[in-house]
Amino acid sequence: MIVVAGTVVIDADRHEAMVDAANLVSAATRQEDGCLSYEFFADLTDRSRFHVFEEWESLEALEAHLRTDHIRTFGASLRECGIKGSEIYRYAATGKTAVS
Repeated sequence: MIVVAGTVVIDADRHEAMVDAANLVSAATRQEDGCLSYEFFADLTDRSRFHVFEEWESLEALEAHLRTDHIRTFGASLRECGIKGSEIYRYAATGKTAVS
């Protein structure tokens, strides 16, 4: 399993546009083969910061995702939202268990 996690920082005045763009890309991505989860979260204290969390069956599934039209469209949306930076990392995981 591949896990992707990180943050994206945009112009705070474009918060609602980012929410709309994140909803669109999330809905399309969740339909992809190999996508186990795909979530965006608005930061609770900073309107310019969003968090992303993804789980993929394989690296190949993630790489196919990165070549989709909806990811290209999302990239354009990020530019329109005044992206100021991002830190997004990929992790290889051997599995997951519930925290109890």
